[in-house]
Amino acid sequence: MIGLGVHFHGLEHYSFWIDHWAAYPLIVGIALFLRALKTKRGFFISIILIGISLLMIFTIQIPEWFQWIYTVLGFLEQYWPIVLILIGAYILIKRK
Repeated sequence: MIGLGVHFHGLEHYSFWIDHWAAYPLIVGIALFLRALKTKRGFFISIILIGISLLMIFTIQIPEWFQWIYTVLGFLEQYWPIVLILIGAYILIKRK
């Protein structure tokens, strides 16, 4: 939560702050990495998230085999309420 707060604060107050979708997985990856430093578990997934985020932020030309991410993000951007309802229904059904 602090990472998101810092990100949104930076977007509003600093002109050099990055406004890219890959900033969110980067924030999650950094949070998982900090947790992994304490618990000694979860380094792999945090490094993967940080690596993919940095790749997406700093590459100008994305390889052709990586274009599917934009299709998935476009779908989620359009239908995110339905996706959240389905995730919530799954969690409710799974608990029973």
